[in-house]
Amino acid sequence: MLQLDPTWPVETPAGPGHAMALIDYSQEHYLLFVCALDRPGLTGKPGEIHIFDNRVVRLQTNRSLGRVAPERTDAG
Repeated sequence: MLQLDPTWPVETPAGPGHAMALIDYSQEHYLLFVCALDRPGLTGKPGEIHIFDNRVVRLQTNRSLGRVAPERTDAG
């Protein structure tokens, strides 16, 4: 387990939040991020703590670092 200091601003399936820790069980498992949600989550209260695997966690956009949201395209 690795504490992230400073925390990382991330996007999760439950909304934006901050990753506080990283759990690595071994090469046989996905990395797990321990995240505090910014907005009300599954129980309707802000500050909920959830664990998400690295397949669904993404860093938030940051224009100063060149990390911008992907362009939306209309498939039609």
